[in-house]
Amino acid sequence: MNEPAATPVDSLPAPSEEPTAPIRNQPSLELLKDAVHVTATLLLGISTFCFVIGLLIVNLRLAAYGVHSLEIDRAEYVLVGAVASLLCTASYFALGIVVRHVKAAFGNLKAREYKKCGGALFAALGTLLTAQLLLSRLSDGAAYFTDWRVWASIAVMGAIASIAYAIAKRMYAIWMQLKAGQVPPGWLGDQVTATAEALGLLAVEIGMYAFLTYPMISMAYGGGHRGAVELFLTERGAQVANQLGLPMTSATSAGPVYILTESEHELVVTTNNSFWPEKQYNQLRKELIEATKAMKIPEPTPPKKPPAEAGPHPAASVTPPKEQAPSSKESDNPAKKPTDSPTGDASKQKP
Repeated sequence: MNEPAATPVDSLPAPSEEPTAPIRNQPSLELLKDAVHVTATLLLGISTFCFVIGLLIVNLRLAAYGVHSLEIDRAEYVLVGAVASLLCTASYFALGIVVRHVKAAFGNLKAREYKKCGGALFAALGTLLTAQLLLSRLSDGAAYFTDWRVWASIAVMGAIASIAYAIAKRMYAIWMQLKAGQVPPGWLGDQVTATAEALGLLAVEIGMYAFLTYPMISMAYGGGHRGAVELFLTERGAQVANQLGLPMTSATSAGPVYILTESEHELVVTTNNSFWPEKQYNQLRKELIEATKAMKIPEPTPPKKPPAEAGPHPAASVTPPKEQAPSSKESDNPAKKPTDSPTGDASKQKP
């Protein structure tokens, strides 16, 4: 009789080889590299754009004083361009909100819904006040509600953002048409001409920003509002300041002056900080200056009007005593007429 073959006890069943599921939602290294590259390129493009805009704004403002700063290794240009870009974008959206509310107010007025009309006008006014308060904060309180430059600046900044958006949109359309290879005849020339005209108009608006808005904004926020300073000079610096005609506060200090720009070796100052300045500036080597100090200029007060002329006070007025006229009896008696005697006694005079 055949016995069944015994199965080996030590033999174990083979493990089931099932494919493991791939790990999902894990970014690959190539995707991460692409994201870093795109982010770095975008930041570099934004920084370059802000640098160019800031360089234009600063030099246009300094040109009013006759100064030109061609130094490109200054981070100030990036800050000026970034602040200008943010303000222009905010003004663009603020003006869009105001226009939309004004249109809604006129529509409600035609429909005789006066309550909604008043609400829309109130919202438009609140938006304008918010923009004015923002400028006032950035200018350290120098931008007043009644100052026409504030409202002109808001309009100019909104126009800059609108023109820049139109240029970007047109250039994107040109790029897409060139990429697709479907360019209608004559279309490209018209687009390039319109873009060049818009760039010229944008340059004009940037120049208006440099003369209107940039001088109002504080230097701490990327503006050109310069505060008055006092220069503490060396002995040689005091001699140079006297020769240049700077106002001297003491034997070795000059002020008030306004710092326009500075480099590694020199300081450019002026004594004229008006809205339309004259082409006047002075260059001082930094080795002639020991220190600078902020100087507060008191606001000019109007001259006081002279008080109205009043009549003299009776107690303060001194009037010479009047000679009493002789009575009628004395005038009739010739023997009692006054004489020229020093004592005034007529009875003691000889006949």
